[in-house]
Amino acid sequence: MSAPQAILNAPHQFQVEIDGSGNYASWKNWYRKFTNFCTAAKISDDALKLATFKNLAGDGIDLICQAIAENETKIEAVNAILEAHFQAAKNTDKLIIAFRQMKQRAGEGVEAFVIRLRTWAADCEFGGKLDDEIRLQLANGAQDVRVLQKAMASKVDLKTLYSYARDIEIAKADSREIATAFTGPLLQTKLESAYQFQRSQPCSNCGYKAHPKGESCPAAGKTCSACGKKNHFGQVCRSKNSKAQINSSKHSSIGRPRHKLNQLRSVPQPVEAKEQSSQQYEAHHNALYNVFAVKSSVHLNNQGCPRILVD
Repeated sequence: MSAPQAILNAPHQFQVEIDGSGNYASWKNWYRKFTNFCTAAKISDDALKLATFKNLAGDGIDLICQAIAENETKIEAVNAILEAHFQAAKNTDKLIIAFRQMKQRAGEGVEAFVIRLRTWAADCEFGGKLDDEIRLQLANGAQDVRVLQKAMASKVDLKTLYSYARDIEIAKADSREIATAFTGPLLQTKLESAYQFQRSQPCSNCGYKAHPKGESCPAAGKTCSACGKKNHFGQVCRSKNSKAQINSSKHSSIGRPRHKLNQLRSVPQPVEAKEQSSQQYEAHHNALYNVFAVKSSVHLNNQGCPRILVD
């Protein structure tokens, strides 16, 4: 029986940038993946390797090769020409700016983040400060703020900071696993309790015990004797209960004293308005008194008000 063959993932097509400033670093990374692919696929023939290269590199690289490396027959010579071509358009300042903006991506581990930093920093020409630049960017770009706090609290090298960040990552993963192990049974217990409580409640359509899953309700298709609607009995009719509540509220309101809506309400008035109204009332009262005193027999009652005797 032959051994199962492994599935090899070929590198994606190379995307050539328009300005060309970042092509050099991206190309070196792509060519490294292509070399590993040829080794794993056991492609050693120069012609076959060059044909595979042109097929995988994409249309952009194929056009460049036609312009500056058309007569080359070995992949190593083609790669040297392409590196020199991209090196000429290399913008170190742009690479450094992009490096210092790199952040740890969602779901990306600390180890993968450091590898990505080191790959990009290789073309930034940091020289002897390579590890220091990677250490600072690891502190600034890590998702966990404790990595930055560790770098700011004490002078640590890249190896120490990387180990600290890895320990935090492992501890967080372990705590999530432990929390899941404890909350899983607790959640299952809560779900079972909720299901048992629901099973203990009577059916809202027929009024009997809750029916097991798959069992039809006795009220299905039946007509309610209270409201005439279907699929429930009169003993649990919600329309009947709502009408009864309305009637009871009407009966309970009988006999209660009703407030007169047209009852006069005292509205505060300014002092000047009060004085003016009292003066007008007094003048009007005197005029009426004089009229009645002339035209009719006027007598005063016990309260001092005029009593008019009309024939």
